[in-house]
Amino acid sequence: MGTWDVGIEDNDFVADLLEDFDELLKQHRDVAAASAEFRGEADEYDDEDLPDFWLAFALAQWTYGGLEADVLDQVRADLAAGRSLEAWESQGPDAVAERKKSVEAFIARIAVPRARAKRLPRTTVRKPVFPAGTCLSLHLDGGRFGAAFVVLNDESDPEDGRSLIARLTYSETSPPTPEIFEALRFRRRAKALGWFGRIGYSGYQKRLDVVGTTPVRPTDPTESSLYADWSLLLTEEVPQWL
Repeated sequence: MGTWDVGIEDNDFVADLLEDFDELLKQHRDVAAASAEFRGEADEYDDEDLPDFWLAFALAQWTYGGLEADVLDQVRADLAAGRSLEAWESQGPDAVAERKKSVEAFIARIAVPRARAKRLPRTTVRKPVFPAGTCLSLHLDGGRFGAAFVVLNDESDPEDGRSLIARLTYSETSPPTPEIFEALRFRRRAKALGWFGRIGYSGYQKRLDVVGTTPVRPTDPTESSLYADWSLLLTEEVPQWL
């Protein structure tokens, strides 16, 4: 867990928990329902993580106007018992004192209902950029042209639709024609570069041209664990580590 200061939100664990709560709000569209599911996740954490879990829970509920009394009581109890301070004990008494001051200020703030609850977050739908089978002409870094095609799409996360894109061994001074994507000498050596999402695409879209579509074949590569940046698609040569 990365911790960079004594503030409630100054560590990665709390930041991740707040994101988790927001995701539940997107699903349930209700603070009480999101809270009920989030509360059930407390059993997944070790005792040393629970004080931060309750701090994050309290902050999330207060932010959206639904702070429950027992959640606030738990935060107070953790501070009174020193559980909220244990992670700072190795840094000396000054660090513990600063952390205690921060938690006390936090409790005083959330003990008063927020004047205006934050609006519930909404899901931002980001579909894959290209349909499966799309053939792409690539303007490569070195000035030549490459060829790639979309093997399949994954829309399991509506906010992060991605395409698995495979690149052919084609590298020429002229753009690929649709026939290139059907040629066995290129297709059988196609290599999946990774999953490409909509984020970051706008910076590279002028270097990708749609030249047609191709039926996806059973022999096409369909696996990759890499979530890739669009720049990887445009390198002069396909990295050997892929």
